[in-house]
This record gives sequence, structure tokens and C-alpha cells, in this order.
Amino acid sequence: MSLLLEALKKAEKAKEEAQKRARGDSGGAAGELRLEGDAAPEADNSRVVTRPELPDISQPLEILSDDLAVKEPPLPGEKKSPDYPVAPEADPRSADRAAARKVFEAKFKEPNPRMPFYIAMGVLGVFALGTVGYFWYQLRTPYALVNANPSRPAGEAVVAAAAETTAPARPAAAPTGQGPIPGLPGSTALPSPTPARTPAAASSPTQTLAVPKPAARPLLSAPPARLIPDSPIVVPERRAAPQVHPKVESGYAAYLAGDLATARADYQEVLREEPANRDALLGLAAIDVRTGRYEPAEAIYLRLLQSDPRDSHAHAALIELRAGRMDPLAAESRVKSLLANDPAADVLYFTLGNQLALQGRWAEARQYYSKAFAADPDNADFAYNLAVSLDHLRQPKLALEYYARALALAEKRAASFELAAARSRVQQLGR
Repeated sequence: MSLLLEALKKAEKAKEEAQKRARGDSGGAAGELRLEGDAAPEADNSRVVTRPELPDISQPLEILSDDLAVKEPPLPGEKKSPDYPVAPEADPRSADRAAARKVFEAKFKEPNPRMPFYIAMGVLGVFALGTVGYFWYQLRTPYALVNANPSRPAGEAVVAAAAETTAPARPAAAPTGQGPIPGLPGSTALPSPTPARTPAAASSPTQTLAVPKPAARPLLSAPPARLIPDSPIVVPERRAAPQVHPKVESGYAAYLAGDLATARADYQEVLREEPANRDALLGLAAIDVRTGRYEPAEAIYLRLLQSDPRDSHAHAALIELRAGRMDPLAAESRVKSLLANDPAADVLYFTLGNQLALQGRWAEARQYYSKAFAADPDNADFAYNLAVSLDHLRQPKLALEYYARALALAEKRAASFELAAARSRVQQLGR
């Protein structure tokens, strides 16, 4: 607005100068003559504003009171503050766009460059832990000996089940004790010690612990009568003595005679009539062990354990059959736990003695062999292993006594040790 006023003032001033110049020109011509050279500079100094140079005032003008107010000059000591440009008002839409940009940047942050490294290390750590856990599970000692679903050999007419370790039958009609566990295949040979007083003992044959072969017919405990304490009257038992199948008797006789084919046929015939007949199953297992068919024999023991998980004879037989595949310490612990549940099982004492002998702990083995022989004094294998343990403990007199007793019992009852080696050792100790 101030520019417009200045333009008006200039126009007014130019008009006045034009009028003065017109009056001056007319006055000079009438009064006096002037030189042409003097008037020319004066005419040059005064510039005339023409119409096209005037500002356009055709637009509507609005005069503000602020423009008409007289501005006071600033005081001498007062400093004039500089005029700063006023910032334009912020557009609301630009603020919204800035807020949206910040939200977008917050959501899409730059990824951490070390994140793939951390993920890879985590995956490798989990894999390492899984590998260690797998090998620990595979290498830990198995404690369970019972297979709930034993495999059955295809060639057998009867489902294979566990032939148990029992003593051979005595001539009596109603025997009262159970015999040793079946023999182990490939029992470990343990050299006997050399007696100090016998110089020729260095050439003595190696003594092998007897692992009794399975008896073809087990003995069933059924005492016919029981005495009441402090009473002379004998009270007979009400229950009848268990009956032995005739084919079991004939099969056992054939087994003792070495006719294994006839014995197998008799036992299989019994099992066709009575599939759960324990005597026949034990007879088949004994034949399988003797002929080197250890897997069917083991399946028979597993079947017996499936029928009666507390069958100590089947447990002992399985431990003997698996001696080469089990840790001796684990087998020892297993037998001791079985003995805690059945302290009267002589076969468990015998099995525990074998496990201790495999570890070279002859003093402890002798104690358990003694307990087994005390429970079944007619068992030749018990007597023989007791003699071997005494021989290793440098007790030749006692060893000679039990060697001789084992040979005498072997003439009446089948034994699993080598008779020739036992006789040779008796001759060496008797010198």
C-alpha cells in the first residue's frame, strides 16, 4: 500500500513540476533572452515521467489506517530490532504425513546384522544337545530283561517259550526241589590257580566254570505233608500232588540218553495237548541250548516270564544266556534284586556266583556257590563250580574234595562241565 501512495505522490510532484516548467518557459520568453547553452542543461536535469511509466491504479485500493499513521523516528539510543520473516503456519496435512512417516520407519527398522549368527548358533546348540542325549540313551545299561512280546520261531510246532534251569528228575514220583538253571552256551574259561606245593601244576589243564545245561524235566515242589509245631500228628495236605505228563517222563529219559530228536518229539507232543506245560517248555529249551539254538531257547524263557514275571529260574537263565552281551556289574545288580524278592532261589545264588567269577571276585563267588550247593546238594554243577572257586583261592584240599563230589554226582545226574578236565585236575591235586 505504501508503494501506491509513493506513486501517487510522485505523480503529483511530476504534475506540479510540469506546470512550473510551463510557466517558466512562457515567462522567460517574454522578459529576457537566455542563451541556448544555459537552458539546455536545466532541461536535461529535469526528467519528465510519461504516462506509461505511471503505476497502474485501476485496481480497487484499500487504505489502511496503519499506512496513514505518522511513524515516529526512533530515539537515538534505541536499537531497532531486526525484522525476522514470519514462519508460515504449518499445514495440518503435512503434520499427518510426518506422523505417518515416523510410524512407517518404526515398523520397518533395519534388521540386526548379527541375528542370523545367533539363530545359527542356537540351532547348532540344540542339535548338539540332541546328539548327546541320543548317544547317552543308546549307551546306558538296559535293566529290563523281560520282553512282553517275544518273537516266536517259525519252525517250531509250538510257540517257543523259556526252557528253564531246573535239576534233572529224581526217581521219586513226587520230587521236592527245583534244580539248576540251564547251561550257558560258550561259557568263559577261567584258568585255575597253581597250588604252591605242586610243581607240576603249571601244566594243569584249564578249569572252566560249569554252567549247567537245562534239565529236560523240572522238579515240582509239592510236599505231601506238613507237620504242625509241637504236635506229633501229621496233617496231610488236601491238594493233590501235581501230575507229570507221561511224554514228559519219556522225553526226559531220551534227553539223558542223548536221543535229542526223540526227546524233542515227545515234548512237542505234550505242548500240542497242553500249550502251557512248563515241563515240556523247559525240555525244549534245554534241547535248544544243547544244540546251539540259543534264540529259540531265549524266547522260551521270555514266554515263561510273560506267564509269571516272578519266575526266578527264567530270570537266571536269561542272565546266563545274555552274559556276553550284558555289563557284569549290571547283571550282578539285577541278580541281587531278584534275590531280594526270592531269597530261597538256589539258581539265583549260582548265577550270582558266576557273575562274580567273571569279574575275578572269587572269594565272593565261593560264598554264593556254597549257598547254591547247600540248597541243592545233588547238583553236580554246583559242586564243580564251588571246587573251581576254592582252587582259585589256593585251597587245594577243599577243592579236591568238591571235584571228587562233582564227579560222583555227574554219574547219577547230567552235568554240563567236562568230566575229563575234572578228572585230570583231581589227579593233579591228589599228588
